[in-house]
Amino acid sequence: MKNKSALDIWSIAAALMGTALIIGIIVFVGLQLQRMEAQADRLYQSGVIVELELDGLKTELLALESVMRAASADPNGPVEAAGIEYTRDEVEYLQKELENYKDMIQVKRDTLTSVELSKKSLFMDVQILFWASLVFLLVGVVAAVLGYLSWFHKLRIFRDRRQGPRVDDLDVFREKSG
Repeated sequence: MKNKSALDIWSIAAALMGTALIIGIIVFVGLQLQRMEAQADRLYQSGVIVELELDGLKTELLALESVMRAASADPNGPVEAAGIEYTRDEVEYLQKELENYKDMIQVKRDTLTSVELSKKSLFMDVQILFWASLVFLLVGVVAAVLGYLSWFHKLRIFRDRRQGPRVDDLDVFREKSG
């Protein structure tokens, strides 16, 4: 009887370990999904903000380029563009600003590229989490099912092979039929 008690301990351990693994994976996945959701919100929000800033910079760049085209058409006198008159000093200042806007647009494009790479990385993290949790969930289900079956139905899944094969299983079937 001592041997059957030892086998029951392994069955109980497998059943409880499998159940704990299932519960642990569900809690872990839930926490990770909440973290990833917050990260995704930040990424998409920053992506939208960068795109809006980029659109605004492009609009301002077009306005500055129209002033520069008007200035190149009349190199000596005051420049008029979109109903506004600019002096030569203002045109030179706007020329420097034009270069700054081009640099800022390039920085925003690089930032947008970085945000897109972060989105792809987050998607990969979700896929890794899915497949890893699926594997551990399956291991937990198999361990729990085999443990509970062995424990409650006295199936000897974890047999002691020193006594010979399936001796305990034959005893269980003889008890039920008699």
